[in-house]
Amino acid sequence: MKKFATLSLVFALLFTLNAISADYEFKVNTVKGNVQVKQGSDWTACKKGSTLSKTAMIKVGQNGYVGLVHKSGDPVEVNKSGNYSVSKLASKAGKKKGEVTKKFTKFIMDELGESDDLLASDDFNENMATLGAVERAMFYKSDMNVRFPRSSYTIQNIVNFSWYEMENAKEYTFFIKSPDDEVIFEQKVIGTDLNVDLNTANIGTGECFYWGVKANGKTSEEYCLYRMNTDEKSDFNSEMQELMNEIDSQSSIGQLIMASFYSENQMVNEARTCYEKAIEISPEVDNFKALYAKYLIQIGLSNEAEDLVKNN
Repeated sequence: MKKFATLSLVFALLFTLNAISADYEFKVNTVKGNVQVKQGSDWTACKKGSTLSKTAMIKVGQNGYVGLVHKSGDPVEVNKSGNYSVSKLASKAGKKKGEVTKKFTKFIMDELGESDDLLASDDFNENMATLGAVERAMFYKSDMNVRFPRSSYTIQNIVNFSWYEMENAKEYTFFIKSPDDEVIFEQKVIGTDLNVDLNTANIGTGECFYWGVKANGKTSEEYCLYRMNTDEKSDFNSEMQELMNEIDSQSSIGQLIMASFYSENQMVNEARTCYEKAIEISPEVDNFKALYAKYLIQIGLSNEAEDLVKNN
């Protein structure tokens, strides 16, 4: 009798959990602007951390944004005003994903979930200001400073290099050195960026080549550019193709997932482009700027990170 009672309790608990799971369709991960939800008879403010049933409705106002995480782990976002059925939004999620996609999707959604606290943190803003001030002081002393891509891997044949304008400099000399510290490419430039064909510059694969800029007797620090060899490039492209096949690369969340992937692979220009594209798609979402600011700090551009957050 006791065994029967225990089994009955277990089945009852499983039934309850399944019912809860079936009723839970999305968790609200990010909310900006005027977003309301209707799960009964009334519209109420949509709150971060709340769950939405399949029968719920979402109303997004002008310049509103809501980022959702489906029970399968898939992200779904709404950044256009209007009324939306949760059941229709759910039809976009739940498709089988590979391990690479699941890994970077989870990472970005976790980061976004913490980004409100990050933006509100006094420590974050104080550290941002301190790091920015220190970097500006260093820039002032050395005068000649590079911007992108700093130290980076690449699979591209043509790479854009950029640096900060130096006061009174009318011309810059861009250079690339071999692993043996010999200058193998040099070009005079008027302006603060240059596209370089790595084949023309004789940049080999599987080794660090070092680039920098000089002007008015001042020389920047030198940074590594590592061009992937055939095997490394093949492995990277395989994972990238899986990711591109399984995410919406035209969405801000899709761009952030790609930025995370590029960041882990130390591909600076590509990560930067994806972060900036995500912000361009949804400029009203400060959380995206916070994630980009964290990345800029990681690669040593704290001054730009401070400006990005300060201009919110």
